[in-house]
Amino acid sequence: MKVTAVMGSHRRNHSTEFFLKYVLENYYKDAEIDYYPLWDMDFRTCIVCGACKKTGVCILEDEFTPLYDSIENADEIVLATPVYFNTVTTVFKSFCDRFQSHFERKYNLRMEPFKEKDAVILVPGGSRPYEKQFGGVVDTLYYVHEGLNVNKRKYICITNTDKDPINDDHHQALEFIDKSMKAEMQDQTEQFILEIGG
Repeated sequence: MKVTAVMGSHRRNHSTEFFLKYVLENYYKDAEIDYYPLWDMDFRTCIVCGACKKTGVCILEDEFTPLYDSIENADEIVLATPVYFNTVTTVFKSFCDRFQSHFERKYNLRMEPFKEKDAVILVPGGSRPYEKQFGGVVDTLYYVHEGLNVNKRKYICITNTDKDPINDDHHQALEFIDKSMKAEMQDQTEQFILEIGG
């Protein structure tokens, strides 16, 4: 199995990175994993040049470029981003925007779709639970997933991680992650949310 993992937090050694590495080490240990920590990558944001509207290919060439092939050929993708102002981080939004080329390929140019794949999205929310806390992340990723030909989308979301970071001592979070990873998907998109500190 080929897996592309994308780390979308600016913070090292904190909840999002632990969350992602825990899932990779426990549920994809036999997979071939391409790991992309966006904070370490030198890449430009989408410049809205319109070139991909004609070709379906981004003209920018930088450290982001290998990510296209990795995700296109992956069997599964594992994405991780904390919640910032009710949506993804700035660096993760730049990641999303660079896949405008894939949206153009599928919807405007009607090119042959990429291999179908499933996605697991890991989302720690720093604050206490509130209504639609993770809705912005789901909405932001919807058309990215469509362009990438993602079939099933499993969101695993945990609240109050500023007060209770996800780590080896957060047994409630780890048990929830394990239960969610093992759960069978009933719908194309499902959210598994652990609310702590209401």
